[in-house]
Amino acid sequence: MTGEELKAIIAERIERDPRLRKIRAKTAKGKATKADSFQYSRICSEIMSEELAKAVLDLDDREGICAALLRGNYEEIMQTADAIQRSIDEKQGIHMQPRRPAFPAERVQQIAHSLVDPTVPDEKIVRRARSTATVSMSFHDDFVQENAAFRAKAGLKCYITRVTDGKCCA
Repeated sequence: MTGEELKAIIAERIERDPRLRKIRAKTAKGKATKADSFQYSRICSEIMSEELAKAVLDLDDREGICAALLRGNYEEIMQTADAIQRSIDEKQGIHMQPRRPAFPAERVQQIAHSLVDPTVPDEKIVRRARSTATVSMSFHDDFVQENAAFRAKAGLKCYITRVTDGKCCA
């Protein structure tokens, strides 16, 4: 499988996913929330990592393809987070452009490079490919932190609150 074929499979799944369609529709209507933005990020990241894990052992340029897929997810996540932030700001009368965090090239390069280690068994390479979801989801966290810091410097009171739906330890 080529990188382009893998990108096409991922893009098609992202386009067809009913949960993502619902979030895109809410975004278009200006009704999406930060929780929707996070869910969009999570779902896109899971789709990418699932497909990468399925194909990773058959890819010639694992490192380059992984880096390109993560770059694509970064763009997808930033575009959605930006649109949702603009909508939220507009409703509150805030006229600020959302800020995009820098692409974490070093972090992406580390995970991409880990897929070409010849001393690692195939099962571990597949596990590492699945772990790209964590890196991809961190793009959303970076966006939230960047914008909270920027807005705080501008004099707005910003809070980041995380709510869990799982059973966490204290």
